[in-house]
Amino acid sequence: MRGFGLIGYPLAHSFSPSYFEEKFQHEIISDAYYKAFPLASTDDFHTLLLQHPELEGLNVTIPYKKAVIPLLDYIDDDAKSIGAVNCIRIIPAEELSKRQTDTYFEREAPKFKNKYLLGFNTDAPTFGDSLSDGWHLPSKALVFGTGGAAQAVLFYLKKMKIEFFQVSRKPVNNNVLQYDKIPESVFQNHKLWINTTPVGTWPKIDDTLPLPYHLLDKNHYLFDLIYNPLETRFLKEGKCRGAYTKNGLTMLHSQADKSWDIFNASAEALLP
Repeated sequence: MRGFGLIGYPLAHSFSPSYFEEKFQHEIISDAYYKAFPLASTDDFHTLLLQHPELEGLNVTIPYKKAVIPLLDYIDDDAKSIGAVNCIRIIPAEELSKRQTDTYFEREAPKFKNKYLLGFNTDAPTFGDSLSDGWHLPSKALVFGTGGAAQAVLFYLKKMKIEFFQVSRKPVNNNVLQYDKIPESVFQNHKLWINTTPVGTWPKIDDTLPLPYHLLDKNHYLFDLIYNPLETRFLKEGKCRGAYTKNGLTMLHSQADKSWDIFNASAEALLP
């Protein structure tokens, strides 16, 4: 049996296992499973791999998209630029050629037993596809959050030459604003608001970001990476004021499909 799954913490809100279960049934894939593996710490990562030697691929979600990187043998260029990984391919050492190991790995032996762990990021392209679908994007954005998902969003915005401010509750660096220190003019002039934080995720559906929602109007666009619930309070605040809104469900489905492609790709395809 081929094993696949999702690591993060907590995971009760995730739709990924049910999505893959339906996918396997629809495509008559009987030799694979997909499970949620909540890890209290990345210290448990290698223990998970020992307990499930059949694992061939893992998706990564909050809060480990950055923390998992030191545990991997290879990070592709986009994931390296973003600084976050949300998809891990597990390949036995014997499936790699000597040329590949000499070219792509700094050390001869893999970090975990006889398997190489390859990291990728599918957040940026799937976010971009979902965000731009049917929307004429504003030229300025506010990105709420500083985690791995936020880094992928910033990567895409830079690529599209959309100006942005990143926003956090605590001071991070000079390039990140704090919620309570942003002038109203910034909220009014930056028409695209993107939530990359878990605030508002089930079961805490009444929680929302501390924002001046009264400033929203029909010229604003709100994108929430959360998909459970399908309409967060963040999106409801925008919708009732005429703003355009989208959740992260389409992005999730696209991520799952891209991850499946990576899980099934050969070593030659992943390390050309």
